[in-house]
Amino acid sequence: MEKKMQAKVGLVLMAAKCFWDKRVQSYRKLPELINKDAENIVSRLSKHMGIVNTGIVTSIREAEIAIEEFKKEKVELLIICPLMWSEDQPLIKLVNEMGEVPLLLWCYSPYRKLPPKISALDLFRGSGSVGLFQASGPLKRLGRDFGFVMGDPEDEETIHNIVEYTQLVKLTGELQEVKLGILPSRCEVMTDLYVDEFSLTSILGPALKYISVGQLLSASQEIDTSRVKINVDELKRRYRIKGVSNKALYQAVRASLGVAELVDRFCLDALAIDDLSEELHETMGLRPCLYLPLLQEKDITISMEGDITGAVAMFVLKRLTNSPVMFSEFFNFDKTDNSVIAGHAGLQNPRLAENDDGVIITPDYELQGSSEFEGAWMEFTAKPGQVTLLQIVPKIEGFKMIIAAGEALGSDGVRVEGFPHVQIKFSFPLDDFFNQVVRGGATHHWAMVHGDVKSKLKMLAELLKIEKLVF
Repeated sequence: MEKKMQAKVGLVLMAAKCFWDKRVQSYRKLPELINKDAENIVSRLSKHMGIVNTGIVTSIREAEIAIEEFKKEKVELLIICPLMWSEDQPLIKLVNEMGEVPLLLWCYSPYRKLPPKISALDLFRGSGSVGLFQASGPLKRLGRDFGFVMGDPEDEETIHNIVEYTQLVKLTGELQEVKLGILPSRCEVMTDLYVDEFSLTSILGPALKYISVGQLLSASQEIDTSRVKINVDELKRRYRIKGVSNKALYQAVRASLGVAELVDRFCLDALAIDDLSEELHETMGLRPCLYLPLLQEKDITISMEGDITGAVAMFVLKRLTNSPVMFSEFFNFDKTDNSVIAGHAGLQNPRLAENDDGVIITPDYELQGSSEFEGAWMEFTAKPGQVTLLQIVPKIEGFKMIIAAGEALGSDGVRVEGFPHVQIKFSFPLDDFFNQVVRGGATHHWAMVHGDVKSKLKMLAELLKIEKLVF
């Protein structure tokens, strides 16, 4: 994510007041050293995020000044960084006053590598770990959870981890603003996907917008034929077409343009379509399953079978990677090499494929011959590389994330006729994976993205305070 997508951060740099009062004469030079360390931290972090900092906090009064500024600036995250051993009361005051603002504890050291000999002055200068261990106890007694990072400010990995955490905090805020369309409703025969809407909004954040089949029909019918033709011509230019009549292609494009129109009309960030809806089939004569370049431009994630948390999972992966996300289920498995064939019918982004040459527009294989129009969607194999899988499981109370990493085999894997798909190989035993997932309860859908964001998802689950199962 870019810097503008970072959370606004309140930086709490802490030190013991007795050293600032110069009651400990032997260490009268310590405040000067600590102040320089603080300036270095602010300089390093300011390159990556918006920092709100009122100086080193050594007293309750200084904590009150920080609280006032943090509230005025509406900080979204507090980084608690004891520069040396520090006293508890200012921290307790600050944390209590700031409410539910997330916390990241930084186990800080000014040293990249310890020298062979340390003076008493330098011993105290580098005693931030003492302050951090001490702070952790009262914070847990106060019922607060927090993230953790460790290292010196010159360490790129340390700064990367801090930046990553601020991104995730920002994402939790973004989820509160997500508008998720549901067209027309949940899939009645798939109870694993049923979601309590109050829990959805209060825990994960998104609010639902119900969209009727009638609205889709109306939006589709209003599309000018010349606009449909432009999109048809573009699809013909980019991809091979196999077994789809011109009439069916025009109808499929019109339906997908109708979806794009509804996305704009209702300012949607994500959309769950129950493509098994009888009303949808009877009214539209097909289901909208043909992904258009226009949908890619709108930066929207779309799940099928009315999967609301599936759409949320796709949104999360899209925001973390800025890459296309596949909506999938495990069609088949092979225990001999710990692999699955994953894929799904529906609106799948062809950018998942290695190139346009590997994408074929085919009839809707599941409904072909059952309606006036055979419909159309895309067949392709997702490109090879490391992938992350995520599902968000609705529970009686709250949600659970199931997170796994694997390797997409691309064209070296099994080719599935007529469906967007990918063969994924895992490094862990497949039977153990299935056993744990099934015994714990799951949905049958997975969001899949190229890249490794497993550690980010683990932290996100902690920030959202939901259960996680990680492979």
